[in-house]
Amino acid sequence: MEGRKDDADKLRFELLVPNFIAEMAKVLTLGAKKYSDNSWQNVPNAKQRYIGAMLRHANELQQNHEMDFEWPDSEVTYHAAQVAVNAMFIHWLNQNHTDEVKI
Repeated sequence: MEGRKDDADKLRFELLVPNFIAEMAKVLTLGAKKYSDNSWQNVPNAKQRYIGAMLRHANELQQNHEMDFEWPDSEVTYHAAQVAVNAMFIHWLNQNHTDEVKI
């Protein structure tokens, strides 16, 4: 008897680039160390500020600057990962219909 797996219409997480996910996690880990876990959810005027941050990182990419050297303690991140993390923040704010959520 042949095995069966019904996954035809399910999300294809295997298509995500694993090391890019790790770079996003690095950005989030550094942010949590600098501020606190999930503190981005409580920033005043968050959506506008994260759009600004995302666009600043996108502008760096447009100028062919791949790496972000702005972190303390010589930590380096990718501007593309910073764009993705800011987009995730904006998406979360949109999905929760809020700009300032207190958790």
